[in-house]
Amino acid sequence: MLSQLENKLNGLDQSLDKMIAFLDGLDADQLHRKPNNKWSAAQVFEHLHDSEKGTTEYLKKKLQAPPSEVPSGGIKAFISSIILKRALRSRKNQFRVPKVLSDISEKPDYTELKKSYLDTRKEMRKLLSTIDSKHSKKAYFKHPRAGRLTVGQTLGFLEDHFDRHFDQIKARTKN
Repeated sequence: MLSQLENKLNGLDQSLDKMIAFLDGLDADQLHRKPNNKWSAAQVFEHLHDSEKGTTEYLKKKLQAPPSEVPSGGIKAFISSIILKRALRSRKNQFRVPKVLSDISEKPDYTELKKSYLDTRKEMRKLLSTIDSKHSKKAYFKHPRAGRLTVGQTLGFLEDHFDRHFDQIKARTKN
């Protein structure tokens, strides 16, 4: 695996380990409490899982195309990824969930979800190990708001998205 991608994925793995350790320390009431009728911690975790699973499946499909048929990342993807990063890091901004990710369970099974999330992450690692430097410069992922991003920029988005929602989980489970 390219070192740039491996470093980003290792960071995502460390963040996921921290989130799981945090969620494992919550009781069922804390996991499923919906403060102010917002998503519970378990629902936010499900959203993150679904987002990464969908991203992995999308990349797997798009990586089958010959590189010549995929646009290069270029300056537009770079600028889009920076704007997206800033928007996600600002806790003042609120975003609508893309329709493809809007089907969240009322009371997700955390244990099952955790296993599936870890499996998804292994699948992502396996997929990223197939990407060479030629493929890494191509904009395979199409973000619903930012447009086309390279695989590295996609991992950056996943990291910022994850961090944003981990902050939400912590805030929503405070006593």
